[in-house]
Amino acid sequence: MAKKTSKPTARRKKAVLPAGEPVETVAVVAAAEPQPAEKAKAVKKGEGGIDIVVPMVFASDEVWMRTYKEACEKAGIRPVVNERYRSWNLERYFFRGIEKFMPFVRNVHLIVSNEEQVPYWLDRSKVHVVLHKDIIPEDLLPTFNSSTIEMWLHNIEGLSETFVYCNDDMIAVAPMTAEDFFVDGKPVTRCDERRVPISGVFLEMVRQEMELIGKEYGKTFDEGVTLRDSHSYSPQLLSVLRETVEKYGDVMKASCTPFREGRNMNQYIYTYRMWLGGMCTGNCHTHKYYNISYDYDKMEKEILGGGISVACFNDSGTGSWYEAQQRIYGVLQKVLGEKSGFEV
Repeated sequence: MAKKTSKPTARRKKAVLPAGEPVETVAVVAAAEPQPAEKAKAVKKGEGGIDIVVPMVFASDEVWMRTYKEACEKAGIRPVVNERYRSWNLERYFFRGIEKFMPFVRNVHLIVSNEEQVPYWLDRSKVHVVLHKDIIPEDLLPTFNSSTIEMWLHNIEGLSETFVYCNDDMIAVAPMTAEDFFVDGKPVTRCDERRVPISGVFLEMVRQEMELIGKEYGKTFDEGVTLRDSHSYSPQLLSVLRETVEKYGDVMKASCTPFREGRNMNQYIYTYRMWLGGMCTGNCHTHKYYNISYDYDKMEKEILGGGISVACFNDSGTGSWYEAQQRIYGVLQKVLGEKSGFEV
């Protein structure tokens, strides 16, 4: 799809980290000067290597917020910015973690909805910016649903056969190697059958994917069992994505909605095919999931202790936003306090 001329990016106000480094907050002020077109990253093609694919949302962007509220009104639903989109300003640490602890990464593909979403502090020559319209059919836009985005990752220009998909709340906090994600071309990941009590939309999504892919491989699952992978960086194979789209493309597109619903499918459809098809090694890198509203002491001890490679900071939408933010900064500044080459 042909790309349009880039628009100016929005500049955001700055707050101060404990160590004195400015970070963006949710307020929007005057637009920043757009970076020259020649600074856009030249995507490496036809080469081996491991890429990173990460979708991000910056709710401080006025263009995004206006589009989001209009879509909510059209759908007759209540906007849930604080519950799902409030910013913890951890994106700098995400990129710092990649540079410091994942030197084997070839390309970083940053997925955002529109040009104004690209942070003013991000060096466009160091990342490949992917707009929703570049990969998702026009009739499915706008979307505010990560599950919909995940159905179209195969359309990313220059994407490597071996890549890692992740969320922006997953941050590398210790050294890793390429072998933590791929060994002899096989993804280093696993899925476990769990009787963990989950319910609601996520359960509906997972169960329909389990049944669909289980049928392909002659596998059935007991009632109450869910097939869960590790909630962390997810190694993927582009060839598997393409095969999945070829086989289930109509079903996948029909599952796409602007907002999350039980009939959605997500990235698990790819992982299930790899796992049930015997394409994975069965291991996983060390990682830990934290609720950033109250896991302060535990996260500080474990992250600074060096026992985990990837920390996932989940926002439950509760607790003191400012207090939690400052506690997280205090930990991450000790590990990733230095400015990275991704920052201008």
